[in-house]
Amino acid sequence: MEGKIVISQVSARTQWDAPEIDGSVMVDESIPVGEFADITIGDWRGYDLVAAR
Repeated sequence: MEGKIVISQVSARTQWDAPEIDGSVMVDESIPVGEFADITIGDWRGYDLVAAR
């Protein structure tokens, strides 16, 4: 394998979502763990949402 894929996003969920039941929200890793953040959804991947950068 010549290259390495690096994903600079982490998995989060909205305040209404339950873990292992609802989809996740992929956010930038600069958001601190355990903090609430205002984001805008920019895309989706199956059941998961992706925050706009």
